Amino acid sequence: MKYFRLNEEIYFVPGKRPSLYNLFTGDVYLISEDNANKLMDAENGNSVLKYRDDKFFQLLKDKGYGEFYSDKVFIEKINLSPDWYDYLYFKPAPMINRVTIKLANCQYECKNCNVNKYKRYSPCLCNSKETNNKNTLTTENIDKYLIDLKKLDTNELVVSGFSTSNLDKNTIIRNALELGFDSVRYIHCYKDIQNIDHVELAKRGALIYLQVNQNEIDEEVLKEILDLNREKTTILLQVRYEEEDPLKYVEFFNRNNISYIIDFVFNSRIKQDNISFLYNKEIPKVSADTFSLARKRNKCLVGTFATLSNGDIVPCLGLKDLKVGRIDKIYDIFTEDKLLKYWYMSNRDIVQCKDCGLRYACNDCRSLEVRLGAKIDEKITCRR
Repeated sequence: MKYFRLNEEIYFVPGKRPSLYNLFTGDVYLISEDNANKLMDAENGNSVLKYRDDKFFQLLKDKGYGEFYSDKVFIEKINLSPDWYDYLYFKPAPMINRVTIKLANCQYECKNCNVNKYKRYSPCLCNSKETNNKNTLTTENIDKYLIDLKKLDTNELVVSGFSTSNLDKNTIIRNALELGFDSVRYIHCYKDIQNIDHVELAKRGALIYLQVNQNEIDEEVLKEILDLNREKTTILLQVRYEEEDPLKYVEFFNRNNISYIIDFVFNSRIKQDNISFLYNKEIPKVSADTFSLARKRNKCLVGTFATLSNGDIVPCLGLKDLKVGRIDKIYDIFTEDKLLKYWYMSNRDIVQCKDCGLRYACNDCRSLEVRLGAKIDEKITCRR
C-alpha cells in the first residue's frame, strides 16, 4: 500500500504541540514533531513507502485513525460549519444562545466576592459588586428589553444582581417565563434566600443558580437549599483556590443529588502560575460541534452577551469595560466592529495560540486573561 490517509473524523492540527483530534470520541492526542512531518507528507497525498520501516502509520491504523490505500484518495472531513457558509451574501440572523441581565450591583461584603481583591474563575456567573457602574434599569425598560430579546429568538435568559435591586424580581422572572424563552435562569445569593419566591418560580419553570460562599455556609443554609426544588436548583459554590477544600461540601451535594458548579476565586496574592495550572491541568475532550465552532469562533463568547445595571451591553459580565451598545438600541450591536468581533475571536486570532496544535481544545476565558494583564487578543495563562 502506497498511501495513507486519516479517516473523516480525525483532524490533524500541525504547529507547536501537533495534535490529532478524534471527533467521534472527543479524544485529543499530542504527537511528536517528527511524526507530524510524516503525517503532513501523507495528508498532502505523497507516498509513505519511504516510511515502510516506521511503525507510526501502522499504529494509527491499529487505533482506527486511518487506512492505507493503493491509490490517492480524497477524504472529506466532518465539518458542522462549512467554509462556504461564510461567503453567503444573505446570511441568517446571528444565533443568540444566552443573554445575561444584571439588575443591580451587590452591596454585601462577602469575602469571596470582593472584585478588588479577588479574581473569579467564572466571572460570567457572577453576582459580585462592580465599581463605577450606576443602577439605572427600570421595570419598564427591562420589560421592553425582554420583548426585544425574544424577537431576536434568544434561547436562554440569565438574570443576576437580585440582592440589592429595588426592582420587582419575581415579576421580572415571571414576565420572562411568559414570553416563552427556552430557558430562564437567575443567579441569587443565598444570603437573600427569603427575598424571592423560589418555589413558585420553580413551578413556573425558572431555574436557579444559588450562589454560596463555602466559608460562610452552615447546616441551616444547607437545609434551606434542600427544601428548594432540586431539579431546578444548581449550587454555584465559591471556593477560594488554595485556601479552602472544595471537597468539603461536594460530597454532601453528590450524596443528596444536588447539581453544583465550583467557581474558584483567586486571591490577588496567588501567583499567576497557580491560576494557569487550574486552566491547564488537563486537555478537555473535543466533540465535532465544539471543534467546528472553535475553528472560527470564540467558543466562550459566541452567541452570548451581557447587560449591565446601567443599560450598557458588553460581551460578557467579565468584560464590563468593553461596551458594544445600549439596551435601547440593541439591533445596532450586531456589526463586525462591535459585538461580532468578539464572537469571531477564535484561538486562531490569539497571539500565543494561533500556531499551537491544541488551539481548538484549550479552554479560553478572555475575561480572566484581561484581568491578569493581557490584551484582549493575548493569552498569558497557558503553561503548556
